[in-house]
Amino acid sequence: MKVLRLQPSTDTLNCLITACGKAGQLDRAFAIFEYMLDEGDAFKIPTLTTFNYLIREARRAGDHAKALGVLDRLQEINADTIFRR
Repeated sequence: MKVLRLQPSTDTLNCLITACGKAGQLDRAFAIFEYMLDEGDAFKIPTLTTFNYLIREARRAGDHAKALGVLDRLQEINADTIFRR
């Protein structure tokens, strides 16, 4: 996508998070999430769906501490700034 100068949307990144989780690459899924937070782009804002996917994939991997960490992160970010699509 970078070569073509295309910007991924939140939906695209959410799909990548799910795909990484299903492939057992939980660290990569969380790296995508951090990318979404660092970009500050309105088209890459994590939604409640993003947080749900992260929690689901962390639970699927048996990493309950990471799943709970996602909830903590949601509170840090301030849930009011996260919107539902």
